[in-house]
Amino acid sequence: MTNIEQLSRETGIAIKQLNRLNRDKWYHGTTLESYKNICMQGVLYSYNIGTQLDFGTGFYLTESLDAASRYMDRLPELDISGKLVERKEWCVIEFEFNPFKLLFETENQYKYCNFPVHDEKFAKFVFENRLKNVYNENPHGYDIIWGVMSDSIPPEIIMSYLNNEITYENAIKALQKPQSMKQLYIGNQAICNMLHISNLVEFNKKEEN
Repeated sequence: MTNIEQLSRETGIAIKQLNRLNRDKWYHGTTLESYKNICMQGVLYSYNIGTQLDFGTGFYLTESLDAASRYMDRLPELDISGKLVERKEWCVIEFEFNPFKLLFETENQYKYCNFPVHDEKFAKFVFENRLKNVYNENPHGYDIIWGVMSDSIPPEIIMSYLNNEITYENAIKALQKPQSMKQLYIGNQAICNMLHISNLVEFNKKEEN
């Protein structure tokens, strides 16, 4: 049995955060098409390469079904004309996986990191990944990252910085805007291979109206 208090002292991760990692069910919001691809190909850590993301190329999970659904609900989609519109359909995949046991109760060489708050360290890490690590060209080397999530405006912040509309300091400050959702990043294919689908929940706004 792992001594949680001792582990907290050794890792610098708060007991509350360690306990939140010690769960067997994690959730991933996506489209039904992507779900079918996962069923055929398995989970690929590089599936979203080329996309601006907080922690770079990797597979992202969250700790609750509701959080995954809310994330997809607020994420627009492209219609056939290329216009961003409100998303109507999505799904949430439930996976069996326990990152706490993997990292702290088995012998492994996986590298992990923790971002518990929207501080300057988190903001600078997100800025670098969203600006300079879109195609995994500057990998940070972490296999698992557990932490907070940036708000829905990071692409606008990065674009404003690139257009010289705001300074680097202002961009970093803007990325520290807090929100409640947390995310688990997996950037290692061997770990992705450990994920097992245990359930699927579909959402359809057409049925709600």
